[in-house]
Amino acid sequence: MLVISFNLNAVGASQQGAPVLSDVYIKSQLTGQAGLVEISGKKDKKGSFISLTINAFGKIIKCPDDILKKISRRNHSGIQLTLKSTHKKHAGEKIYIQLEAGSVVGNKELIVIVVSEDGKVFLD
Repeated sequence: MLVISFNLNAVGASQQGAPVLSDVYIKSQLTGQAGLVEISGKKDKKGSFISLTINAFGKIIKCPDDILKKISRRNHSGIQLTLKSTHKKHAGEKIYIQLEAGSVVGNKELIVIVVSEDGKVFLD
């Protein structure tokens, strides 16, 4: 089961007319060690992420402030969740959270946040 909830901010809509994400909530049952994955994120009125929490691998993982700053102030209009398995010596499974900015037609900016099975969060 996959549940996705977006609060769209029409005031901050991108120039291309695509709706902009303000708050994000995704819940999905993934295979492997990830299990039930919940991702919740909140943005302030300026479009900066103030929190991004990932509940996966039996842990609650908070996105570090330095990454929140790097992904903020963009007109995110889409999000994608992917799970990839790697060899255990390379941190096992990883969840990829892809944030997309831009319109259906034209250039898109992609930001990929990686959450490893050992709880590390980094940008790809």
